[in-house]
Amino acid sequence: MMVLKWIAAFALVFLSACANVSTLQTAKTLDKGKYRVIAGAGSYGTKYSDGSGAPLPYLEGVIRYGLLNRFEGGVKWTLPYTLGLDFKLKLIDLNVPILSIGAGVNYTSFSSGSFSLSFIDLIVPAYFSLEFTQWLALYVSPKFMQRTITGSVSGSSSSASVNFFDHGYIGGGGGIRLGNTIGVFFEGSYMQGLKQKDTIIQINGALYFGDG
Repeated sequence: MMVLKWIAAFALVFLSACANVSTLQTAKTLDKGKYRVIAGAGSYGTKYSDGSGAPLPYLEGVIRYGLLNRFEGGVKWTLPYTLGLDFKLKLIDLNVPILSIGAGVNYTSFSSGSFSLSFIDLIVPAYFSLEFTQWLALYVSPKFMQRTITGSVSGSSSSASVNFFDHGYIGGGGGIRLGNTIGVFFEGSYMQGLKQKDTIIQINGALYFGDG
């Protein structure tokens, strides 16, 4: 069991940057059949209550698609380990101010020999944006996230599993979109743990192309 905890602590340092909380979207939804492709990079860090933790770089790719009018979905891949899926529903559209809600899940896994570790993030965001023109928008996204981290180790005659981490975060992100069918996002995020009081700080940017 002690070996499992040491391996888990080592893996957590490197996998944490893969479980990113980027937004990379405004409250506006893509029209049915429209798409957007996004490629970005940033710095993700978790600062734990004991003062440990450091920011780490990451890369990510996103594909978003309009499933219905006022409803879209997206798939996110954070290199090298995390796969995410989310959906967004537009509630209010007054042209300049727009309000939407969403839901998403991220999954990260790591294994080495008989040891395995997995992250699951369940995220419930809201989106508010000011779409000044087709070329300029400001957005904020308050969100709640429940993160669960489990690990297991197996041997020739026995196996053990441990729930290392299971608590919620509250916070959000915000940024600016510049461009229409081709453009950039710049944003930052801050999440505060509700139980252990650890914090997540993320700064990132991305290029995109596709339908406006």
